[in-house]
Amino acid sequence: MPTLTPAQIAVIAEFGPLYNASKVWAPKEKRLTALSAEIRSWYPDLAADQTAIAEGLDFDVQVGAKKIEKTWKSIAAVSKAVGGWKAFMKICTVTFKALSGVIGQGPAEALQVESQTGYRKLVAVARIPASVEILELPKAA
Repeated sequence: MPTLTPAQIAVIAEFGPLYNASKVWAPKEKRLTALSAEIRSWYPDLAADQTAIAEGLDFDVQVGAKKIEKTWKSIAAVSKAVGGWKAFMKICTVTFKALSGVIGQGPAEALQVESQTGYRKLVAVARIPASVEILELPKAA
């Protein structure tokens, strides 16, 4: 294991508490996402450039205008612009979710290959300072 520099140790010192805070927030984030989707569903006929206020007892929720999203006018034109279908396929990524939604999970799995090239998961583990005495608890009878 390489020796870490003081700057790297400082990064770890900042990472640990943020990692632990993110674990506490994760269930709340899932609920917040669900509530956000529900609130947005109340305004199906609101024009894309209009806003609204959802009035509650303790809070109001500002419902913003829809974000501008961009899509390609023509995939054929994009393919031609990058130098043809072969060059186009080099810059494309097809997700498993998208493909399995079209051809089914089994056939999509049959077209996959696996390799251990993904990112590394990081987990912060609190260290016990050497100055802390570890006490053994009495065993239950």
